Amino acid sequence: MQCVQLWLGKGYKQLSSSSAALVKTPQNSRSMSEFAEVAEKIIQNINSAFEKDDSIDEFDIVPRESRANRSPVIHHHHEHKLALESWCLGFVYTHSFRNFTLLRAASVHNSNTSEVFHSDSNEFFTHKNNNVDYTQFTECERRERSLQLTRILILLNPDLTAAWNFRRDAFRHGHLKLKDELQLVTLVTTRKPKCSEGFYYRRWLVRESFHKDGFNVEQSLNFFQNEAKAALQAASKYFSNYHAWDYRLFLLETWILHKDVPGNIKQEILTLEKQITDTWLNSHISDYCGYHYRQKLLHYIVISQLSIEKNKELFQSEVQCNRDMLIFYPGHESLWYHRKFLVKQYIKLLHNDDTQDDLGFFLENELTLVEEVKSKHCHSEGSDDKYKNVGVNTPINECIQLNRTYAVRYLRWFKISIE
Repeated sequence: MQCVQLWLGKGYKQLSSSSAALVKTPQNSRSMSEFAEVAEKIIQNINSAFEKDDSIDEFDIVPRESRANRSPVIHHHHEHKLALESWCLGFVYTHSFRNFTLLRAASVHNSNTSEVFHSDSNEFFTHKNNNVDYTQFTECERRERSLQLTRILILLNPDLTAAWNFRRDAFRHGHLKLKDELQLVTLVTTRKPKCSEGFYYRRWLVRESFHKDGFNVEQSLNFFQNEAKAALQAASKYFSNYHAWDYRLFLLETWILHKDVPGNIKQEILTLEKQITDTWLNSHISDYCGYHYRQKLLHYIVISQLSIEKNKELFQSEVQCNRDMLIFYPGHESLWYHRKFLVKQYIKLLHNDDTQDDLGFFLENELTLVEEVKSKHCHSEGSDDKYKNVGVNTPINECIQLNRTYAVRYLRWFKISIE
């Protein structure tokens, strides 16, 4: 029979079956016990990696079959990278989840004084593979064990709400540090950048830390920049990452609307965010989540400036930049949707300023833009090369035709808007 070698610290034990078959045959108590032993060793190695290296910034699953005399935990200490080989995921996750469930049940059992739990019910809370009776653990021991297991569970399956909720409770009672929890969420988003549970937890951490510790003005700008950077990294790994941009918007509104944040810090945040999104939008033209964030950012910039002239200059620059991109990068519907927002806001500013000449000139320029797009038949060689650099594989002639279609739709919307 084909043998599967399982790593057990000092070497390997050979099991006379495949790992998949053993997972499916729980009646084989010897095999399940050995799998539990392997899973415990792997969990210990992962926890050891976190203890030795508090700067781990990336986690992933490596598709690989089991290898003799090698741990499936891959930790590059100098590069602060952590990975786990795929062959052990099934039984490590199952073992971790089973133990976490037993730990939670044991905690409830010990805190419940009713007669529902009989004296012989401790057998239910005993892990049958390693004879661990969690009801005999102290509350501190159960908590530490649960924190280790929830970290494993979250790394392997970040959609497990129960694990996040346990860590919420532990953080609320002061058993976890903010820095460590933010690092854990960052690790999750390196593997699953669109993990909604991770961003919900991150948002909760920020709110809870402000509620507990108050708003530290001296550290507020650095904290904002670090969190905004984490959100941008996640957005860079997944196209139209709504959760990452929504978290960044949450950060922006938390700092801009907070009464304890000094005006100079608010202004610096707005300036930095404008510069960062300028760079982002130039290289992610089709990502409308970034444009939506930009629109919210412009809204707060307009409120902060309190000057119609400055706001007019701001939107003139935005409209002109958008016009250039529409011509230079045809076929991106997100640019046209963004232009609708810009035009609508700019017309409002012109109405408030009561400058009919500027309004008439602007309306004429919009009609000219549509005609220019509709009449475009070719693309210059230099701009075509640059267009390909944005990562779109659609043929250039097809993009130009799409741009004409979008221009016609925009013109229809524009005429309705100014009536």
